[in-house]
Amino acid sequence: MTLVNWVELFGAEKYRNIVIDGLKFCQENKGLRIFVWVIMPSHIHLVADSLNGNLSKTIGEFKRHTSKTIYDELKRETEFDSTEFLTLFRDFSTLHSRNNDYQVWIQDNHPVELFSSKFIDQKIDYIHNNPVKAGYVEKTEDYLYSSARNYADMPELIDVELA
Repeated sequence: MTLVNWVELFGAEKYRNIVIDGLKFCQENKGLRIFVWVIMPSHIHLVADSLNGNLSKTIGEFKRHTSKTIYDELKRETEFDSTEFLTLFRDFSTLHSRNNDYQVWIQDNHPVELFSSKFIDQKIDYIHNNPVKAGYVEKTEDYLYSSARNYADMPELIDVELA
Protein backbone atom coordinates (compact mmCIF):
# COMPACT_ATOMS: atom_id res chain seq x y z
CA MET A 1 0.00 0.00 0.00
CA THR A 2 1.44 3.30 -1.09
CA LEU A 3 0.78 6.91 -0.18
CA VAL A 4 -0.28 9.10 -3.11
CA ASN A 5 2.63 10.55 -5.04
CA TRP A 6 4.93 8.33 -2.94
CA VAL A 7 5.12 11.08 -0.30
CA GLU A 8 7.40 10.14 2.58
CA LEU A 9 5.04 10.89 5.43
CA PHE A 10 5.93 7.74 7.38
CA GLY A 11 9.36 9.20 8.08
CA ALA A 12 7.64 10.77 11.09
CA GLU A 13 7.03 8.39 13.99
CA LYS A 14 3.50 9.58 14.78
CA TYR A 15 2.34 8.69 11.25
CA ARG A 16 4.00 5.26 11.40
CA ASN A 17 2.18 4.75 14.70
CA ILE A 18 -1.15 5.54 13.04
CA VAL A 19 -0.45 2.67 10.64
CA ILE A 20 0.54 0.34 13.48
CA ASP A 21 -2.58 1.23 15.46
CA GLY A 22 -4.72 0.65 12.36
CA LEU A 23 -3.17 -2.75 11.70
CA LYS A 24 -3.62 -3.78 15.33
CA PHE A 25 -7.25 -2.63 15.26
CA CYS A 26 -7.89 -4.72 12.15
CA GLN A 27 -6.22 -7.73 13.77
CA GLU A 28 -8.36 -7.43 16.89
CA ASN A 29 -11.67 -6.44 15.28
CA LYS A 30 -11.67 -7.30 11.57
CA GLY A 31 -10.01 -10.72 11.46
CA LEU A 32 -6.78 -9.52 9.82
CA ARG A 33 -3.97 -12.05 10.08
CA ILE A 34 -0.53 -10.60 9.41
CA PHE A 35 2.39 -12.81 8.44
CA VAL A 36 4.94 -10.26 7.22
CA TRP A 37 5.02 -6.45 7.27
CA VAL A 38 7.28 -3.44 6.94
CA ILE A 39 6.58 0.29 7.03
CA MET A 40 8.79 2.35 4.72
CA PRO A 41 8.66 6.17 4.45
CA SER A 42 6.12 6.17 1.59
CA HIS A 43 4.56 2.71 1.62
CA ILE A 44 3.77 -0.49 3.48
CA HIS A 45 4.43 -4.07 2.45
CA LEU A 46 2.09 -6.62 3.96
CA VAL A 47 1.53 -10.36 3.65
CA ALA A 48 -1.82 -11.03 5.22
CA ASP A 49 -5.17 -12.72 4.96
CA SER A 50 -8.52 -12.16 6.60
CA LEU A 51 -10.48 -14.58 8.74
CA ASN A 52 -13.67 -13.03 7.37
CA GLY A 53 -12.69 -14.23 3.89
CA ASN A 54 -12.59 -10.74 2.39
CA LEU A 55 -9.10 -9.29 2.64
CA SER A 56 -9.95 -6.56 0.14
CA LYS A 57 -12.74 -5.27 2.38
CA THR A 58 -10.53 -5.40 5.47
CA ILE A 59 -7.73 -3.48 3.72
CA GLY A 60 -10.30 -0.96 2.46
CA GLU A 61 -11.49 -0.37 6.03
CA PHE A 62 -7.89 -0.02 7.20
CA LYS A 63 -7.16 2.54 4.48
CA ARG A 64 -10.34 4.54 5.19
CA HIS A 65 -9.63 4.68 8.92
CA THR A 66 -5.94 5.54 8.59
CA SER A 67 -6.66 8.10 5.86
CA LYS A 68 -9.00 10.01 8.14
CA THR A 69 -6.65 9.75 11.11
CA ILE A 70 -3.62 10.85 9.07
CA TYR A 71 -5.50 13.74 7.47
CA ASP A 72 -6.89 14.94 10.80
CA GLU A 73 -3.44 14.73 12.38
CA LEU A 74 -1.94 16.73 9.52
CA LYS A 75 -4.51 19.47 10.13
CA ARG A 76 -3.28 19.70 13.74
CA GLU A 77 0.42 19.34 12.86
CA THR A 78 2.78 21.71 14.69
CA GLU A 79 6.21 20.11 14.13
CA PHE A 80 6.36 20.94 10.41
CA ASP A 81 4.34 22.77 7.76
CA SER A 82 1.79 20.20 6.59
CA THR A 83 0.20 22.45 3.98
CA GLU A 84 1.91 20.64 1.10
CA PHE A 85 0.61 17.24 2.26
CA LEU A 86 -2.93 18.52 2.83
CA THR A 87 -3.01 20.19 -0.59
CA LEU A 88 -1.66 17.08 -2.29
CA PHE A 89 -4.23 14.82 -0.61
CA ARG A 90 -7.07 17.20 -1.55
CA ASP A 91 -5.82 17.45 -5.15
CA PHE A 92 -5.66 13.66 -5.51
CA SER A 93 -9.27 13.37 -4.33
CA THR A 94 -10.44 14.94 -7.59
CA LEU A 95 -8.96 12.08 -9.65
CA HIS A 96 -11.44 9.41 -8.51
CA SER A 97 -15.20 9.67 -8.11
CA ARG A 98 -15.11 7.42 -5.01
CA ASN A 99 -13.19 10.05 -3.04
CA ASN A 100 -14.74 12.73 -0.90
CA ASP A 101 -12.46 15.52 0.27
CA TYR A 102 -9.03 13.88 0.21
CA GLN A 103 -7.10 10.78 -0.86
CA VAL A 104 -4.16 9.58 1.21
CA TRP A 105 -3.51 6.11 -0.26
CA ILE A 106 -3.14 5.04 -3.87
CA GLN A 107 -6.27 3.02 -4.60
CA ASP A 108 -4.63 -0.09 -6.07
CA ASN A 109 -3.09 -2.46 -3.51
CA HIS A 110 -1.16 -4.73 -5.93
CA PRO A 111 -2.27 -8.00 -4.31
CA VAL A 112 -0.23 -11.07 -5.22
CA GLU A 113 -1.32 -14.62 -4.48
CA LEU A 114 1.40 -16.55 -2.67
CA PHE A 115 1.23 -19.99 -4.22
CA SER A 116 4.35 -21.90 -3.13
CA SER A 117 6.74 -22.11 -0.19
CA LYS A 118 9.60 -20.86 -2.35
CA PHE A 119 7.58 -17.84 -3.51
CA ILE A 120 6.51 -17.09 0.08
CA ASP A 121 10.14 -17.21 1.24
CA GLN A 122 11.13 -14.85 -1.60
CA LYS A 123 8.43 -12.35 -0.54
CA ILE A 124 9.46 -12.54 3.13
CA ASP A 125 13.09 -11.85 2.18
CA TYR A 126 12.12 -9.05 -0.19
CA ILE A 127 9.89 -7.33 2.38
CA HIS A 128 12.32 -7.68 5.27
CA ASN A 129 15.26 -6.48 3.15
CA ASN A 130 13.55 -3.23 2.08
CA PRO A 131 15.07 -1.20 4.96
CA VAL A 132 18.50 -2.76 4.35
CA LYS A 133 18.40 -1.92 0.63
CA ALA A 134 17.32 1.63 1.50
CA GLY A 135 20.35 1.97 3.78
CA TYR A 136 18.41 2.43 7.03
CA VAL A 137 19.94 -0.59 8.79
CA GLU A 138 22.56 -3.26 8.17
CA LYS A 139 20.49 -6.21 9.40
CA THR A 140 16.78 -6.74 8.75
CA GLU A 141 15.96 -7.29 12.42
CA ASP A 142 17.47 -3.92 13.38
CA TYR A 143 14.59 -2.08 11.68
CA LEU A 144 11.92 -1.46 14.32
CA TYR A 145 9.01 -1.10 11.87
CA SER A 146 9.19 -4.62 10.46
CA SER A 147 8.17 -8.17 11.23
CA ALA A 148 11.82 -9.19 10.76
CA ARG A 149 12.03 -8.64 14.51
CA ASN A 150 9.28 -11.20 15.10
CA TYR A 151 11.15 -13.74 12.98
CA ALA A 152 14.39 -13.00 14.92
CA ASP A 153 12.55 -13.47 18.24
CA MET A 154 13.13 -9.83 19.24
CA PRO A 155 10.69 -7.33 20.79
CA GLU A 156 8.17 -6.35 18.12
CA LEU A 157 5.47 -3.77 17.49
CA ILE A 158 2.84 -6.01 15.88
CA ASP A 159 2.05 -9.66 16.55
CA VAL A 160 2.39 -11.83 13.47
CA GLU A 161 1.70 -15.40 12.55
CA LEU A 162 5.06 -16.77 11.51
CA ALA A 163 5.00 -18.15 7.97
